[in-house]
Amino acid sequence: MADAEAVSGAFEGILQKQGGGTSLLGSKGWTTRFVRVVEGQISWWKTSKDAEVGRPPRKNLSVPLSKYAAVMQPAAKDDGAAAEGPAAEEYTNFSLIALDKSALEDRKLRSEYHFRAEKKADAEAWLKVMHEHGSSETAPVPPEESAPAEGAAAEKAEEAEEAAEAAEATESSA
Repeated sequence: MADAEAVSGAFEGILQKQGGGTSLLGSKGWTTRFVRVVEGQISWWKTSKDAEVGRPPRKNLSVPLSKYAAVMQPAAKDDGAAAEGPAAEEYTNFSLIALDKSALEDRKLRSEYHFRAEKKADAEAWLKVMHEHGSSETAPVPPEESAPAEGAAAEKAEEAEEAAEAAEATESSA
């Protein structure tokens, strides 16, 4: 993959992008895309030629970086890159994660986009540019990982959970 570069106010280059896989024909596989960050938006095309001749971005979509956090991600064993050994160093994954899913006005916008670069330095350069174009550097904490609620409601929920676990244990031992 070619290194990314700044071109006339835009930062562009080749990355791999993971498919969303949400439709019947959707794929969660990795595909090579020409990616451009300009004026607070990230867009991608199948090839650089598509962008050069003025074709609209894939899915006719430009993602507003201000609505997302751009963060480094560890490579997963099943993402097409080995997670151990020499190949683990080949790719560096990073993601755009929506700061607030309910604030995504365009229905085509997904809550997460996953990319990978060939070198760690490339991934770091992309993240730096995304942060400069308005993305957050900190991913939002999912509600289930938030600090527990205080007071009687939290205590009641904990008691109910313990009671359910005790009932399960009793049923499985019977």
